Amino acid sequence: MHLLSRLNFQTKIILITLAMVTLVVITGAVAIDRVILPAIEADVHDRTWKVAQGVLAQIREIGTGTGMLN
Repeated sequence: MHLLSRLNFQTKIILITLAMVTLVVITGAVAIDRVILPAIEADVHDRTWKVAQGVLAQIREIGTGTGMLN
């Protein structure tokens, strides 16, 4: 704390601003990692599953039309 008392006002403001910006960046990174990425992963998984089911249905439709697949 002795070091902080020796700094001038402008330097203190710069250090406080830097600390606040760092806190916001870290909080944002944690939020992205814990909340946003899992939600995107679940959405991608659901959409991929729907596409796979659609492709499978088309393959079955083609197969039953020509008698190649059951």
